[in-house]
Amino acid sequence: MTTIIIPIDPSTSFLFEIIERLDNIGIEFKVIEVHANEESYSSSLKQIEAIEKGSLVIFLGHGTNEQLYGGENEPDFTQKGLIKKEQMRVFEDQNLFLLSCNSSGLLKSYSKVSKIKKSIGFGALPTSKEEVLDEKKLIVKNISAEELAEKFKETILDITSTCLIQYFNRGLHFSELKDLIHLHIDKNINQCILEENNPSLADLLFNMKANMIQL
Repeated sequence: MTTIIIPIDPSTSFLFEIIERLDNIGIEFKVIEVHANEESYSSSLKQIEAIEKGSLVIFLGHGTNEQLYGGENEPDFTQKGLIKKEQMRVFEDQNLFLLSCNSSGLLKSYSKVSKIKKSIGFGALPTSKEEVLDEKKLIVKNISAEELAEKFKETILDITSTCLIQYFNRGLHFSELKDLIHLHIDKNINQCILEENNPSLADLLFNMKANMIQL
């Protein structure tokens, strides 16, 4: 069984489209929504703890090297750590796909001690104007920072949805998913350079690929 964990947060609401695309082709999965309140944080964690061992767990939301965040609804409720580094054991014997910023660092430090079966994580995924402007060494050309962030979001959606759909439809092993994502990132990089004259998006995608890990 596949379980998708998605915190309810305006800044990551676009990720629901991944769920919709998977649902539209009949892929079976359970969704755990982490809303912006203490009760939902607590109940969601209990649901995560009850996930059957050997499952595929997909997390779509914010993260750091130290934790995965739950829902947020500013100014009423600020996001908090849903699963902190010392709680990563909750994913023991699971295949874990973390589409969240800096999840690669979290996995590098804690996947072995947490006894996670296999895992995929990412580095920085700048999906806002502010995050794009904070990206070191990124030169924004031929496009505004806001437009670049939106285009990157759309591309993340397309790549992730396409690869997960192919993963399920082809019955691939989890260990094959990283190479599939790399392939589609490369296709999009070529399109950015050869067809769209968007080197800035190509750079973001190159960084996405370079900082992606599989353990």
